[in-house]
Amino acid sequence: MNTEPNGQSKKISGFSFFFYFLIIVLVVTVIFKFSEVQNILSLFRQIKPIWFLLAIVTQTTTYLFTACNYYSILSFYKYQGKFSYFELFKTSIIILFLNQAVPTGGVSGNSYLLYRFNQKKIPSHQGFSIVILEIFTYFFSHLVLLFLGLFYLYIFIPGQFSTRVWVLGIFCVFIFIFSNLF
Repeated sequence: MNTEPNGQSKKISGFSFFFYFLIIVLVVTVIFKFSEVQNILSLFRQIKPIWFLLAIVTQTTTYLFTACNYYSILSFYKYQGKFSYFELFKTSIIILFLNQAVPTGGVSGNSYLLYRFNQKKIPSHQGFSIVILEIFTYFFSHLVLLFLGLFYLYIFIPGQFSTRVWVLGIFCVFIFIFSNLF
């Protein structure tokens, strides 16, 4: 039984109970899905180390660029001293994990970012505008990469590039935008 320094018993909080329950569920899931774990381990034995290293480097670079994006946006709002690059790097790992793991269309990671802003005493209305600006920069960067890819195809494969490719590219832009909105 947990006791506080004054000798009174301490109750387990709801968060702690949820955390322990989640750990138990994960352990039971791993035990029952052990054949899948064995399959994953056999796949890991088959990969070439250079490709695994390249995957780790590119994923780490993604987290680093996301942290730099957050730092740039925070400096625009004059909050660059509230977070270090390392704090933003760790936060970006959590945010991107939550955005992929929890099926809420990328909102779960941004809610964690708002929580971190609240911890650093950034006003909620400015924290929310920082998150919105980050979402816009995310979408804009993908659109720029898409158009750079189309431009690359137009320059280096001139005979194969037609109006259909531009129409397909614009269609992909709309699909990308609407798939992330809903």
